[in-house]
Amino acid sequence: MASILDNAGSLEVVYYGSPVPLNAASLTFLGLVFDRIHFPNVYLPRQGFDVDAAIAERERIRNLDRINYDTAILINTMAYLGMAEQLKDVCYFTGEKGQIFGGVDKGAAEIVKVLDETMFGPPKENFFPTHIPGFHKGLPGGDEYIDYPGPLYYPANALIYAARHGLPVVNDQPGLPVPAVGGDEAKHNAKLLSTILAIECASLVLPKIRPLHPQELVEVRAELKQYLSPFRLALLKVAAELNNAIEHSSSHVGS
Repeated sequence: MASILDNAGSLEVVYYGSPVPLNAASLTFLGLVFDRIHFPNVYLPRQGFDVDAAIAERERIRNLDRINYDTAILINTMAYLGMAEQLKDVCYFTGEKGQIFGGVDKGAAEIVKVLDETMFGPPKENFFPTHIPGFHKGLPGGDEYIDYPGPLYYPANALIYAARHGLPVVNDQPGLPVPAVGGDEAKHNAKLLSTILAIECASLVLPKIRPLHPQELVEVRAELKQYLSPFRLALLKVAAELNNAIEHSSSHVGS
C-alpha cells in the first residue's frame, strides 16, 4: 500500500461518483490521464468464480423489468468482474475479502446526511431519510462475491479515503455535489492543482479519442508510457511551483 500512495512522482486520484467508472468514455479519459484511479471499499474478485455464469447472471438481471438506480449500479459493477485483472494497474479497487455491505467508514453517515440535504433539501418534519450503507452479492461457481458501498455512502467514503491518503477526487457526475473535506482550497494544494491541470490539458486532445475497451486501454497506456510519464511529472512540478508561488504571495498580502 505504501508503495502506491507514497510515490511522489505518481499522479493518482480517487473516483467519486460510483463504485466503478460511469462508462467506457470516462474510464478511457481517466486511464490515460492518471497513473491510477482508486475506488474505495469496492471488492471485485479476480478469480474463484465462474466467469461465464456471472455474465449470464448479469444478463438475467439486466433483462428484468424492474431496473432502478441500485440495479443499474449492480449491473455496471458486475461488468467489471471480467476486467478487474486486465485493469489491475489502472483501477485500484481497495475493498478486501471479508468486508460486508461496503465496509464503510463510521464517519460516512454524517457526510451522507450533508449530501442528501444538498441534493434534496432538508427533510420534512418527522421524516428521517434512510440510506443503504452497501451491497453484497454472491457469485456463481464458488464462495466469491462482490461488495461495495451504496449510493451516497460510496461518495462519502471516497471523500474520507481521499482525505486520509492525501489524494484528490475526480467527479464526472455533475448532479452529484462534492462537499469540502479538510478545508483545502485548490489554489493552495499542489495535488489538487496537478489534477486540475491534467484534466484541462488532456481535455484539449482526448475528446477526439473513442472509448477504449479495457485491453485496448492497457495497450495504449503501454505505448504512450514514454510520453505520459514525463507529462504527469511535469504537471506535478508545475503545480508544486505554482502552489509555492501562491503561498509566497499570499503571505505578503497587505504588506
